[in-house]
Amino acid sequence: MIKQSLLVLACFLSVSQAWWRNGHLMTARVAYDQLSKTHPHVLEKANQMLKGLSDYTTFERDYPFVECASWADEIKNQGLDLQSHWHFVDDPFFDEGYQKPDWYPEAYNVTWALKEFVKYLSKDPKPQNDPQIPVLFGEGFNLRLMIHYVGDIHQPLHSVSRFTQQFPDGDEGGNFFMLKEFDGITELHALWDSVVSAFSNDHDLPLNSTTWQFFGDNSLRIQQENPRESFDNLDRPIDQWHLEGYQIASDFAYKNIQQNEIPSQEYLQQGIKIAERQIAKGGYRLANLLVKMWDKNHTMTQQFEEKTFLQ
Repeated sequence: MIKQSLLVLACFLSVSQAWWRNGHLMTARVAYDQLSKTHPHVLEKANQMLKGLSDYTTFERDYPFVECASWADEIKNQGLDLQSHWHFVDDPFFDEGYQKPDWYPEAYNVTWALKEFVKYLSKDPKPQNDPQIPVLFGEGFNLRLMIHYVGDIHQPLHSVSRFTQQFPDGDEGGNFFMLKEFDGITELHALWDSVVSAFSNDHDLPLNSTTWQFFGDNSLRIQQENPRESFDNLDRPIDQWHLEGYQIASDFAYKNIQQNEIPSQEYLQQGIKIAERQIAKGGYRLANLLVKMWDKNHTMTQQFEEKTFLQ
């Protein structure tokens, strides 16, 4: 079970990427802004839960709910890469007439992981087998991963692998779709990790007042351009979220772009709009998940729609 496996992993914790750091932090900042205005008690519960691992990371200080969003990537190269396949689901995109009928995606993927985390974190904490390990130690580990994976599943190239004659075993979400280098970006997956080059330079962690303001300003702008009411599918089941990324990847991300070339300005401009809309959707859904888990008297849609988020 996820509870047992992650608590074991947490015991070895010492202190790479989906959206790059900025995209994950932006998704979490959207959720933070939403919760702080309508469900501050839910945000406080999350922050208290995250404290269980606060002494084991140097990436968090004053804004742990947002700062922890890239933690699942930061720990991959520190002996905790066992969760690497939980960051994506490689739905096959057969392109250019190529078919591989006997190929199936990994069963233990980002969709599976998110559903398991929701089940685990929704329960009241239970006594641990080892009384020396605090409940919040495991809770903090699992919540950090859940926050990250909500970001992952809204990065379109985390929901697809393109199969062609050139890549008969798939391109791993554009990782093998090479581009001419620009802004440190060398392949299609990295392009979308960088929010289609809009946020290609990651900010250092922990955040300071200047970078906190940067994420706040951009979160506000993204929410204004992509308000909650502009989405009609925020309550879609978790196991269907990856279908949205697959659609974006197959309809746009792999189209009108050539290998070993720099993407056109038209592609970049349209791609940024799509990617930022995914960030907004991910942030809204992360807020929704936490309210559904921890606010027993919630009326989700009504509460979020009736209160003003953007001042």
